[in-house]
Amino acid sequence: PSQAPVIFTLILISTVFALMSDFGQGSPLLRNLLILDPFKLVVDLSSVEGRWQGLIEMLAMGEVWRVISPDFIHFSVMHITFNVLMLWVLGGRLEIQKGTLSFIALTIFVSIISNVAQLLETGYLFGGLSGVVYGLVGYCWLWKRFQPKIFFPGVLMKFSVIWLMLGYTPLTEWLGWGRMANAAHLYGLLAGLLWGGVTLFVNESVLRKKPSNKKT
Repeated sequence: PSQAPVIFTLILISTVFALMSDFGQGSPLLRNLLILDPFKLVVDLSSVEGRWQGLIEMLAMGEVWRVISPDFIHFSVMHITFNVLMLWVLGGRLEIQKGTLSFIALTIFVSIISNVAQLLETGYLFGGLSGVVYGLVGYCWLWKRFQPKIFFPGVLMKFSVIWLMLGYTPLTEWLGWGRMANAAHLYGLLAGLLWGGVTLFVNESVLRKKPSNKKT
């Protein structure tokens, strides 16, 4: 916890909320974690425009936490186990290497992008840390190419892409795993790559501007 406090906090909150909401089976807590509360809205949530309008209304009510809170909803023991394991493997070392504030910024950016994308594609009933996990995959994969010290097993990108593609097939439903949050996965990955690209550019720009200590 002292080395990676954000990772520890995310895992702790996810576990507590999963138990308190009976793994997404329904409770007042679940309504407060969903990106939208349908009982507070009068818009047509069956359309993209309606869901977008609903999100704007929820934010206008001051419930800004909803763009992040779906991360803490999990629908089974396997769901939360896989997510927190991947979060620990990638995020734990990354937070130590990049620092807590940098990791918080990455997590919030990826979380907002992936959750809003999933809302607009399928609706408000979704959850999980997998969007954030995919963001970490994209970020670490890109940084690893320029800074070898970043921890990232090369096979993980291949696995993530294959799993992303399988999510767009009926296979996961046939196996009884339910529907995947494909938009959260895809846009989480893209958001991680984008954040990685921007931070790499900023990092290289700062290094180029540093004065040299060599004597001429």
